[in-house]
Amino acid sequence: CVQQLNVLYKNNPALYELQYDKGGFEWIETNRRQEGVIAFKRKGKNREDDLVVVFNMTPLPKHQFPIHIQGKTIWKEVFNSDAKPFWGTGDFYNDILQGVETDNSSKWHTVYLELPPLAAIVLH
Repeated sequence: CVQQLNVLYKNNPALYELQYDKGGFEWIETNRRQEGVIAFKRKGKNREDDLVVVFNMTPLPKHQFPIHIQGKTIWKEVFNSDAKPFWGTGDFYNDILQGVETDNSSKWHTVYLELPPLAAIVLH
């Protein structure tokens, strides 16, 4: 497990490039407290390297949970704490996610996620 986390860190510059710069972090979902979900973006020097981190802090799974993201339209799950190597169920997985346009300017897209209970996922 530790080795997989090291690979995640080394292969994703957004986790370390701007770690001491306020431009390396952006809140995405902060008004979903009642639902127990928070999300933020980690940004690298290249916008293609951006990551989205989503936490479900409830014991209930969230199916087709909408997250509103600005930037890329296609995201792929690169980490899921519910995976079997992390002693999770392995029942939840988000493969390739296509953002659905939410406004006419194409800046914001909605991605629908399968969120495991008491878990975190990372999208690239």
